[in-house]
Amino acid sequence: MGLILQLTAVLVGIHPASAFAVMAFIAAAGWAYSLPPVALSWRGLGEIDNALLGGMIMPVYGYLIVDPFISPVFLLACVPFVVLDFTNLMATTWPDRKADAAVGKFTLVTRRSVPQLRRLFRVLVVVGYTLVPLVGLLGVPLPVVVGSMLALPLSIWAVRTYTRQEDPTPAVWAMVVMLVGQLGGWFITAAFV
Repeated sequence: MGLILQLTAVLVGIHPASAFAVMAFIAAAGWAYSLPPVALSWRGLGEIDNALLGGMIMPVYGYLIVDPFISPVFLLACVPFVVLDFTNLMATTWPDRKADAAVGKFTLVTRRSVPQLRRLFRVLVVVGYTLVPLVGLLGVPLPVVVGSMLALPLSIWAVRTYTRQEDPTPAVWAMVVMLVGQLGGWFITAAFV
């Protein structure tokens, strides 16, 4: 349905053709996440697929609706969010690890030990928040950088609780706050340009 609506928007001149191409990619990658023959979520690759889709590809789609030329600065701003989205996915798949393993769904959390998962989670949080000021130095507007950093306390909470509780709330809220913070930062930037 989304592809049909998107194609219609392109044919009547509301959206650029590039938006349809990205929508088609989103549909294919979304299908590949859980359904055969690829079923990435069953092979320990679903988290990567999902983080890239939600953190980079869908924002690119939204950007293309407004401007057919993607800004490299916009792409840079998405990278820390992709990393944080990945930690969110690690946290949300954690409570399902036993059921997933029982049916042969080998997600990342069913393939790695608790110490490995905790280490990976910590490393990703450090990498994600280290990237925030770095992308700021490369041109991402200061309000977007500041908005991104608002999620740091929640990510610290997520690091402290990951695999120690079944509830993914800290990582989920960290992702949501970074998303809202970045959106707010872009709105502030647009208001003063």
